[in-house]
Amino acid sequence: VSGDWIYYDYATDLYKIRTDGSNKTKLSGDHPWFINVVGDWIYYTNTDDGYKTYRIRTDGSDRQVVR
Repeated sequence: VSGDWIYYDYATDLYKIRTDGSNKTKLSGDHPWFINVVGDWIYYTNTDDGYKTYRIRTDGSDRQVVR
């Protein structure tokens, strides 16, 4: 949970939803593990890509492989 948002893995995808249950949004088709939100970034281990560390903005943009 960060601010008014919950970030989570559901059906092997990365999602966010408001704490009141509204605005469910799919952010990525990656299978995330160990999700951490830091500022405007979400960091996670992508189990679909050899457990590499990825980051993506909380709005779903600018997905990157963090080496």
